[in-house]
Amino acid sequence: MGIRNIFLIIDPNKFNKEDIVNIIKSEGWEHNFYFPSMSEHSDNKLQIRNADEIWLMGEVSSQRDYKIAIELNCDLWQMA
Repeated sequence: MGIRNIFLIIDPNKFNKEDIVNIIKSEGWEHNFYFPSMSEHSDNKLQIRNADEIWLMGEVSSQRDYKIAIELNCDLWQMA
């Protein structure tokens, strides 16, 4: 499959960046991961559009980035 560009949408009530980094390392993933700002005011539409996959970490259905990914018909993967 090769190296892919992965955009992460993270439930801040369940995970933090350190948790996700540890999961990625323990699983041995070698993709390019984009950790977006957890701010609701961040505009990540370009990064979402350019991602090969969107990984969902926790319950993220109310997050702006999730709604953008749905709108753009992105390839979504519920990972945790």
